[in-house]
Amino acid sequence: MINLKKIGITFLIGTTLLTGCTNSKPKTEKINKEENYAIIRGMNYGEAGKYDESIKAFLKAYSINPNNIMTVRSLGLVYSRAGDTATGEKYFLEALKIDKYDKEALYNYAILKYDAGKYDEALELLNTIKIENVDNRIYIARGGIYYKLKNYEKSFQEFTKIIGDDDYSKDIYQIYIDVMQKSGRGDKVYEFTYNLYKKNVNDKDKMDVFKDYLIFIGAYDEAEKVLKEYTIKNGYSLEITLDLINVTIKNKKYDSAKAYWSLIPEDQNLNIKVLEMKSYYYKELGMQEEAAKYESILKNVKGAEK
Repeated sequence: MINLKKIGITFLIGTTLLTGCTNSKPKTEKINKEENYAIIRGMNYGEAGKYDESIKAFLKAYSINPNNIMTVRSLGLVYSRAGDTATGEKYFLEALKIDKYDKEALYNYAILKYDAGKYDEALELLNTIKIENVDNRIYIARGGIYYKLKNYEKSFQEFTKIIGDDDYSKDIYQIYIDVMQKSGRGDKVYEFTYNLYKKNVNDKDKMDVFKDYLIFIGAYDEAEKVLKEYTIKNGYSLEITLDLINVTIKNKKYDSAKAYWSLIPEDQNLNIKVLEMKSYYYKELGMQEEAAKYESILKNVKGAEK
């Protein structure tokens, strides 16, 4: 499932704030500096997740100049992040009264609507942004909303506008692949994932996208080959080793899976993912008692971590 919060939702405060750019002239130079200082503190606190302090700082700036759209929309965002969506909405609406086409207010207000499951309203807000101001974040957000609305053709059109132009997270590529399949373009997925991998052979996320698709279509030998090629260039890790074990179990190459187990350090024996894979391994071998033993250990480890 797509998570728009992972896709570029930041304070998006430009360098203009450092020069005291506001929507109304300050009464004095002293107030201008005080306002800017409050905005900077609000931004820093917000990015550190200290929302109460961020709100206080932005409210200070707001008390000095309530017409600075930077401050008003930032209050909408930080209140939303703090869980007070009603107050967040209030400030987003106030920001849009100052400028009904403000991109950042529209974008972040759309995210608030998205989180509330109001996808049509979120889409309407994003579509209000002037075409010359639309950037990759907007295409991604619209693609994600269309995906949630199960309009896979329009979702594909939005994602296609940006895929290939920049570097995106694994989540974005996986959604795009799902959209391709659900919009009748499943025959193009292998080529897309293969090319993505070949252009970024040392990028684990890109390798994962290709590997996961290979596993999905049952191409286990090729998936194992991709994993081994990656380890030759980048070395083994616990995650890669578990992936190798997983793909060889699925391929019923149990001897190979056993050989990969030897690569896992002893100090990782109580790692939750290792225990889960052990249980899966023995279940696939039909050794239910051994599987149950690791299930019990796993339960105890999880209980101890709570």
